[in-house]
Amino acid sequence: MSNKKRKSGITVELKDVVEDSNPSPLMRKIEKDNQELRRRIEELKLEMGEHEAVFESIRREFKSIEPRDPVIYTPTSKSDKVSAPLSAVLVLSDWHIGEYVESDEIERFNQFSWAIAQKRCYYLQKQFVNWVAVQRTATVVDELVIIVVGDMISGDIHQELQVTNEFPVPVQTVRAGVLLAKTIAEMAVHFKKVRVEYISADNHSRLTKKPQWKEGGFNSYSYIVGWIAKERLGRMANIEFKLHAMVKTLVEVQNTKYLCQHGHSIKGWAGIPWYGTDRHIAREAKARRRHISKNFDKAIIGHFHAPLWTTDYIVNGSLSGTNEVDHAQGRDAEPCQVAFFVHPRYGEMNRIEFNVAHGDDEDYGGAELALKEKGGYKEMSLTD
Repeated sequence: MSNKKRKSGITVELKDVVEDSNPSPLMRKIEKDNQELRRRIEELKLEMGEHEAVFESIRREFKSIEPRDPVIYTPTSKSDKVSAPLSAVLVLSDWHIGEYVESDEIERFNQFSWAIAQKRCYYLQKQFVNWVAVQRTATVVDELVIIVVGDMISGDIHQELQVTNEFPVPVQTVRAGVLLAKTIAEMAVHFKKVRVEYISADNHSRLTKKPQWKEGGFNSYSYIVGWIAKERLGRMANIEFKLHAMVKTLVEVQNTKYLCQHGHSIKGWAGIPWYGTDRHIAREAKARRRHISKNFDKAIIGHFHAPLWTTDYIVNGSLSGTNEVDHAQGRDAEPCQVAFFVHPRYGEMNRIEFNVAHGDDEDYGGAELALKEKGGYKEMSLTD
């Protein structure tokens, strides 16, 4: 008896008909897997749509910063003193927007609030521009590289922060993003080119109980801070904003490669972990030795709130400064952010730490952040 049947000129195998009506266990497994994959694809599409809806609602709430005319300066004419243009590098981290430090609790070593954070940012950008102007008397400085390495908000990862923060985490996120954009915009008009390298994975912005490594750069309020700042600066043609949703990344400045990260993956307690940091940098160097494109010359980290310069790494300070935990542990760190110049041949030079506590007495017009350029830093609505 033939196992083949002809229908409308098509030959049908009898075994195919049997398999269709009574599939094998393997086929059942494949069909089930396909169903699961299709269901997961639909879920991911829904999640992407929800994320897009959130970002679109945020985008509608904020106006891009209006482009401004650049501040023209006359570069030093080329001479023996000017072998090549320098790049200015400013490291920003550990702003902890939303944290409130009561000075009376720490013997008036420090104080911190939203109003003080804005004063310190205003002071920082003003002093940074003045510092670059001094260097320009002898060299050409056309490029500014801003490296942001996390903890821009206070977050709520500790119970004491949850009950003492000045305002909730969503408000911290918005204000940190707007303040970052404002600070960058004020400096950007003084440079032909500005490059922002923003690393989003950090400690205080995380949404999980413990640090998250898989997708940690996305599942973080820090990512939204960076996204808001990038959107706000979108109309300024001389700014290139790179939002790195990862734990670490390489940033090249004038032929010098910096491995940039927040630093919360380094094991330590009660101060800068000297041995822990050395071991961490050594492991990174060893892991990258066979990958030429992944090698680095120096690391840049934040997290520890105290500035430090070594031959192998740079540690940034903080905007917030000494808090109650530091005071209890016998630590004191002046609030500061670090900067330096990079030469294409000679590397780093002219390192500096901007002590932003000097800005606490700055009178810039008010305690709320200004978004309208004509008003400077005067008191206005965040969405004006």
